[in-house]
Amino acid sequence: MASPEKQFGKAVVSTAASCLVDYGLNNNAEEVHFIPAATSDDSGPIGTWRADKLYIPACYKKGNCESHSEGIINANNIALFTD
Repeated sequence: MASPEKQFGKAVVSTAASCLVDYGLNNNAEEVHFIPAATSDDSGPIGTWRADKLYIPACYKKGNCESHSEGIINANNIALFTD
């Protein structure tokens, strides 16, 4: 079976920033892997790929995003990663 990169080409995945960094602590995840159609044992039918670049709003990392609620829930709780 071909690797996911060869099957799909370049990809962008979006997730919540709170999955990759603690709000206000500027401590990105050290490594991020995407597993399409993941199962409960962290495997998937078409393999996995490691993210090369993470895009997380600076205000989220610094903990100073404008928000209309308390805690990590705000309009900037989004992250993108690419292969």
